[in-house]
Amino acid sequence: EHAVLVSDPPLSPNSNREKYAELMFETFGIPAMHVTSQSLLSIYSYGKTSGLVVESGHGVSHVVPISEGNVLPGLTRRADYAGSNLTSYLLQLL
Repeated sequence: EHAVLVSDPPLSPNSNREKYAELMFETFGIPAMHVTSQSLLSIYSYGKTSGLVVESGHGVSHVVPISEGNVLPGLTRRADYAGSNLTSYLLQLL
């Protein structure tokens, strides 16, 4: 009955999007779906179309360059240093 917007993490393979789309269309019968980058949505939320987005979650961080509304996957970088590491470090300081 309603279209669905899905935010995709950086460096996610196309096969993940395809499987997710298949699941949503076949299982839930959605009429339409759009998959876009989390980083792109982040930069749009600031009214910008170009910039450098730094995302840091619990277990992984990404640095994602965006130019005129286009994510540059070849320049995107991943680091396995994120929130859990920072939390552990701060607990050691206590």
